[in-house]
Amino acid sequence: MSPSPRSSARRWSARVLGAAMLAGALVAAPALQASAVSSPPVVVDQFTTTNGAFLLLKPSAGNVLYSTNSGGGNLNVTDLSASPPSTTQRVLRAGQPGTNRELDENTDGSRLYVTSFTGIDVVDVLNPSAVSVFWPAPAGTSYYSTAYDPGTGHLLVSTMGSAGSSIVELDPASGAVIAQHPTANLSYTQLAVDAPRGLLYGTASGVLTAMRTSDLTVVATSAAIAVGTANSNGVAIDSARGRVYVTTGSGSGSNDVSAFDASTLATLATYPLGSTASAALSHIASSNYLVASFLSSSKPRLIDLNTGTVTQITAAPTGLNRGLAVDHINGYIYNAGTTNSQVTVLATAVDILTTTVPSASAGIAYTASIDTAGSLPRSFAVSNGALPQGLTLDSATGIIAGTPTTGGTFTFTLTATNVAGTDSQAYTLYVAQPPVITTTTVPNGESGTAYAATIAATGNGPITYSVSSGALPAGLALDAATGSISGTPTTAGSYAFQVTATNADGTDTADYALQILAAPVITSPTPPAASAGAAYSHTVTASGSGPITFTVSSGALPAGLTLDASTGVISGTPTVSGSFTFTITATNAAGSDARAYTLTVAAAPVTPAPSSTPTAAGTGTSKLAVTGSDGALAASLAGGGLVLLAVGAGILIRARRRHLS
Repeated sequence: MSPSPRSSARRWSARVLGAAMLAGALVAAPALQASAVSSPPVVVDQFTTTNGAFLLLKPSAGNVLYSTNSGGGNLNVTDLSASPPSTTQRVLRAGQPGTNRELDENTDGSRLYVTSFTGIDVVDVLNPSAVSVFWPAPAGTSYYSTAYDPGTGHLLVSTMGSAGSSIVELDPASGAVIAQHPTANLSYTQLAVDAPRGLLYGTASGVLTAMRTSDLTVVATSAAIAVGTANSNGVAIDSARGRVYVTTGSGSGSNDVSAFDASTLATLATYPLGSTASAALSHIASSNYLVASFLSSSKPRLIDLNTGTVTQITAAPTGLNRGLAVDHINGYIYNAGTTNSQVTVLATAVDILTTTVPSASAGIAYTASIDTAGSLPRSFAVSNGALPQGLTLDSATGIIAGTPTTGGTFTFTLTATNVAGTDSQAYTLYVAQPPVITTTTVPNGESGTAYAATIAATGNGPITYSVSSGALPAGLALDAATGSISGTPTTAGSYAFQVTATNADGTDTADYALQILAAPVITSPTPPAASAGAAYSHTVTASGSGPITFTVSSGALPAGLTLDASTGVISGTPTVSGSFTFTITATNAAGSDARAYTLTVAAAPVTPAPSSTPTAAGTGTSKLAVTGSDGALAASLAGGGLVLLAVGAGILIRARRRHLS
């Protein structure tokens, strides 16, 4: 009995063909009303035991089915992992009378409790050869129902006796009485524990009561519920929904399953079962379904809790069908019938319970589980659409996992399949992707010239853009929807600003530096004249954004002069006189400007040599220095002066001679 629950599920799956043929023969009878269940339960196995008609069934986590009839005697232990299932018997209450009323199991599955009016048989599940231990009920007291509470670790027993009714807390290992709680003459025929809420529910005298398991204080009581002598009010708990379900009715009139709020016991819904008194009631764990059996040969009912529809399980065996149990691990229904001491195993159709999946984020690991009910094994597939890139679906578990790489909204349909049918569910998965600005720099602009640049960002749209710090140059604007910067800047300068990109998933920022440049304009006038041989300097000036470079773009500077490209200074010593025409161009990143100039270079001045002292008329040597361009004139004048001086001297000499004569 060691194989896992999945091993039994696999064994039955291998017999699908025969099961389908058998189910086809048994499903012919119409349901009570139109059913919303996609596929009815199908038979996956039937086996016969040796202990007559079973009223009590208990599937265990170890692929074992426990069963017993109402008359006591033996406990059947059926190994479901064997093919065909094999049954052994263990003796109960040797020499003790009593009618079997319940089968319960403690949390770890090591002990099975078989309750009768006269006491409780405790079966060591882990030691099949061990003889069961019997805990007799106190004299004058009858045991009715038991429930194991995993919170306190106690076995709770409802009792009736001459001293009144009570709920007794027993040590589940020794049977010793831990505490006894009088119940004001309410004799609870059914007990059930909702462990997550710490509540014990009991039905007695047409009322449902909720008690704290810690001290058995009553916290809620339902409105009156119908009960008959043949109907013990079966109880089932759906802790996930926060509901308690109870069979109601007298057995001769209308019989129902009523749903109550788990905390307040307010009536929430009613599901009709017909005129036949119901018996066992079980909720298929983590599913949308209840199963109810009857105190007759009427077929069990499958109740869809989502739609409220009640469907007859036509594949159930014939004969008395009171024996009913649900394997909450593998998702199978066990139904015992009187005909041929037969137990029928029914597989329930797969039902997808998860209707939405959580959102994801691009670049972050993601996991989502698709919860399903129905018999194992189940397989999963994407039947329409596609998962986001980077995510995959585990076909065996229904888990979506991976790291999505791209943001967006993705729609897809998952289909789950098992031996009894299929179910599909459409999903929308949103993958968040905050914006990431990808533009690192923007180009410079020119004052007075149209400008355009775009700030780009990845991420889910729509993305909006804003200047979150600093300011754009005057004349430029940022388009919030596109990230485009455009306009005509009016003022040159250096500008620093920050842009923030925002979408529904987050923000991102980036800092930028933008230069608005002004084209150069040469502002200096005509350069002053120069003189050959004399040092010269003149600066050509220009407005505009620096750096500005200067070049002689046409003509040439006078020999001996050069232009400094970075400062615009013309300097040097011209060596040749004359008039020189040239063009200077000033250039920066925004453009250029050119201006023509004419520079005059005068000849170098001539300096006359100094004259000597005259010694005789006409014989002296002139020392008049002549420089510059007036030297020739000076020389001419000097020569004329000498002639006049000689003439004058001659006249004076002749006059003197006449006077003497």
